[in-house]
Amino acid sequence: MKKLHLVLLFGLFSIGLKGQIQETEGVKTLVSASASRLESLNHSVVVLDSSAATKTITIGSVSLISGLPYLGIKQAPYQPNNPTNYSQDYQKDIGFPWGVLYAYDTFEERTLKISKGYYSDRVDINWDVLNNQDKITGYVIYRTEDLSSENPDWGDPIRTLSSIEKSYEDRDIEGAKLYRYKIKAKGVMTNDPDVEYVTYITGIGFRNPAAVITGNVSFEGGNPVEDVTIAAVPDGGFDDFGSGLSIPASGFAEIDAFHASLNTTITLQAWVKPQNNFLNDTIRAIQLVSDRNNTLDMKVGLVNNRMQVSVNDFSLSFNGHMPSGKVNNRGEDILISIDNFDTDFVHFTAALVNDSIPQIYVNGRKIDDAYIQEMNRLLSETSTSTMVSVTLQTNGQTLRFDSDAGTAQTWTRANLGGRKTAFVDEIRIWKKKLSDQQIKRDYKRYLKGNEDGLHTYLRANERTGDYAYDLAHTGFNFHG
Repeated sequence: MKKLHLVLLFGLFSIGLKGQIQETEGVKTLVSASASRLESLNHSVVVLDSSAATKTITIGSVSLISGLPYLGIKQAPYQPNNPTNYSQDYQKDIGFPWGVLYAYDTFEERTLKISKGYYSDRVDINWDVLNNQDKITGYVIYRTEDLSSENPDWGDPIRTLSSIEKSYEDRDIEGAKLYRYKIKAKGVMTNDPDVEYVTYITGIGFRNPAAVITGNVSFEGGNPVEDVTIAAVPDGGFDDFGSGLSIPASGFAEIDAFHASLNTTITLQAWVKPQNNFLNDTIRAIQLVSDRNNTLDMKVGLVNNRMQVSVNDFSLSFNGHMPSGKVNNRGEDILISIDNFDTDFVHFTAALVNDSIPQIYVNGRKIDDAYIQEMNRLLSETSTSTMVSVTLQTNGQTLRFDSDAGTAQTWTRANLGGRKTAFVDEIRIWKKKLSDQQIKRDYKRYLKGNEDGLHTYLRANERTGDYAYDLAHTGFNFHG
């Protein structure tokens, strides 16, 4: 047995402390406690407080205890009788903290993968373990709709698995609803207490509310027309068209890094609705940000009784009416007042090609001179119309967005919303220019996420929380 001499420096003092160590085959165990106390130090320190008054502190003694768990010594602040001249005794316990749990983490965030809208019929849960595999006797899976509570009521487990299984498919869930899952490893600790990452881990997932439906449509009487919308509703079900992002005027939702940058051909799409009537103002629907910190802003709104859409220096506006996206029994567009934009969602598309004039679409219809003439024709045939002619105004400005002062630039991230409190939904960013037919056909449809050229796809159907998930993917690799 040998003695270890430990010297501790405390301010201006040296304290000799002896503790006995037993050494056997490399394992060291503390077997006794030691304490040291220096009395009658009477060391005075003069300090200057914030009011420039001087105070004298006299250090009377210093105590140091080592070797046993917390011995009950507390360093309570001293309340002097004389605020300018008082004494202080220092006592410190450095015993080993036996009350602290030392255990290897079984789980880690990066090893847990829960699908977020990737599948229309299930949520996939996959995990791996870092440590304690030899102790694990099995896993139990819990599910709750409580996403925010620190200690939610998990209820009974939804599934029990063996120790060799590390995946689970949850199919007994509603579409477009967020669920919180808890994966707990049994056998890691005695009595299986809840210790995050040691015995359990949690995560959030949801399933896509869309599915592919095949079948035939038949009709009786009349003639078939184009652009008919068919909605499938299950027996006893209800229409549920999802939700959107609520973004305040002073804020935005951030896509902090694209999986791949955008270059010279881009299509931006979103459904937009203000939370209060327009007052000659606009909503920033989508803002792209380049690697040179420039911005490309698509803004929409009602200004001077005209619907206005702009992308940086380009602007377009029209008055009176807009396409509703619906057709009558003759296959002709049904028009509505632009004032509906105060209370209803409207879909906007901006198709951008470098060094060209942007093309703007409202509810799937391309807004140009030809369509304005068509709207005026339809209005003239409608007896209930106020007969206000629709006029188009555009500055015809081409956009060059592939360079900045002669230096090439690419678009690497995006911000959604801002300038006016609004809802923004179904945000789609494409790395190509969509055709008129694609835009008209698909603007009201859910996408699968693997469409050609689809770069970013936020359905925004999470309904709660601080995150929206990118459902665009190439093969099995999701872009988000």
